[in-house]
Amino acid sequence: PLDINTAVSYAQPGQTILMKNGVYDKWITINRSVCGTADKPINLVAESISTDGTDGVVLSGAGLTVIGSYWHVYGLYVKDSSGIGIQVSGNYNTIDMCTVNHAANSGIQISRNGGADNYAGIQGKLWPTGNLIKNCESFDNCDAGRNDADGFAAKLTCGNGNKFYGCISHHNIDDGWDLYAKSVSGEIGLVTIENCVAYNNGWLTTDDITDANYEYGEGNGFKLGGGYLKGGHVLKNSITFDNHAKGITSNSCPDIKIYDCTSYNNSINNSAYNVGLNTKDSNKKEWVVNGLISINNEK
Repeated sequence: PLDINTAVSYAQPGQTILMKNGVYDKWITINRSVCGTADKPINLVAESISTDGTDGVVLSGAGLTVIGSYWHVYGLYVKDSSGIGIQVSGNYNTIDMCTVNHAANSGIQISRNGGADNYAGIQGKLWPTGNLIKNCESFDNCDAGRNDADGFAAKLTCGNGNKFYGCISHHNIDDGWDLYAKSVSGEIGLVTIENCVAYNNGWLTTDDITDANYEYGEGNGFKLGGGYLKGGHVLKNSITFDNHAKGITSNSCPDIKIYDCTSYNNSINNSAYNVGLNTKDSNKKEWVVNGLISINNEK
């Protein structure tokens, strides 16, 4: 037996760290120097999965930062984090069957660790590449400014081949998913979102939205770009409904691809669109849309 931060500092390829059930209140950081391999990942596994943050393995008031590569994290419940609940900054990691609730920033985010926007770039080793976020739930995340905390994000400084599969994002103050890019850091790598659900984003489960003076967050379901930059992001076989703003938006990205998705009853308190594809006039429009169902109950 070891304390968790000692265990993640010395784990070797192919080993498994079993986290005993209970509450962990110290931040867990997996450093860049601690890595598995493609055929021998390091496993960080909960003894049992929490159903509501009161049982199983719970990180409370803290979070998880994965800067190493080839880790498989399974079954953690992260609540009340003081920052991003789970941040993935290494390569070829899998975050599986985890829940993030009430983080002070985005719930689960893929982005590089540190502050220099341009450092290493899209092809550089320090922009996270090839990560998989699988079967996770993220909700009630809200930052102090109420404009930055998404359910899931792969934005600003992430490389190629990152994927979200089978995830659910709801009741986050900003967007369900955010793939924002900006000109100062340049294009991010292609992100795939498949078999995912985004609903009721733009407010929290604890908010009273019947109050006439309530101020919603941005509240898109799937926000798939930014900065008028190309990304080629793919949204596939996913559902978005009852979000405050758009269900699906290119957010100025000129080449997103939408396959077999449903966008239902979004923007009911807003003048935005159920699905919105936009970019600047000088950009070549290369959107691909196939098998999309878009419908509203708006009178």
